This record gives sequence, structure tokens and C-alpha cells, in this order.
Amino acid sequence: ELRVGHGSNPSSPELTVTAKITNPSNTPGAFPVMIFSFDMFRSTTPEYKRLRAFDKIWMEANSSQEVSFTISIDDLHFIGNHDERHYVLEDGMEFVIGMGPEVDCRTDPGDKRCSVPVRITTDPDYVAACDAACG
Repeated sequence: ELRVGHGSNPSSPELTVTAKITNPSNTPGAFPVMIFSFDMFRSTTPEYKRLRAFDKIWMEANSSQEVSFTISIDDLHFIGNHDERHYVLEDGMEFVIGMGPEVDCRTDPGDKRCSVPVRITTDPDYVAACDAACG
């Protein structure tokens, strides 16, 4: 089970990803939790799948627990089409958050380990080409 939101503040520049992890076995152990993003569209060629957060948690046998990660909006910048100094966001950029190395949210968007699409909305006066290079 995976939820993505802005926590208690909808205008927060951070995304909160919360996942419910279950150990269905009779053996306790450490479990890796990996959160990926899948870019759906942007003007430059996106990475197909990008690791955004990870942790290893200890779980008792036959137990469940929730883990949360915070992804800064700054971490969603990508290299623009000018040169490697232009880290940008794009208005309307969409991506899906997925949990686990085997999940593929582009080919199976109905997988319960995939979030609903998240859309980036920038300020009306934001100029992506100058995000880093001009600042």
C-alpha cells in the first residue's frame, strides 16, 4: 500500500511517501524499502525509473508497519536541454511513485505499489531555463 501527498500542508515544497510494509513470513528480518519515480512526460528524455529514497527496516515475523519518506521538490529537478548547469522543473511535469525494484508503474499503472500520477505546478513567473544557471 502506497500513499503520496504533501502531508498536512498542501502547498509544501515536499512530497511525503508513506508505504505499508508487511512481513508475511514466520521469520523476522531486515527488509529493504526502495521508492522510485517514473517520469511520464517532460521535454527532455526522462530516466525510465529513478531511485528517490531507500531504507532498511527490521520487521518481526507476521507483522506490518508504515514507513514514510520525504522527497524535496528540489530533488525532482532534472538537467534541462541547454547544458548540465540548467537544473529545471517543468510546469505540468507528471510522474508516478512506485515501491520496490521489480515494480514498473509505466507498464502496470494499476499495481498497488504505484501511486496515482503526481503533477508539478510551477509559479506563473517561473522560467525553467534559468532555474539554476541564472540564479
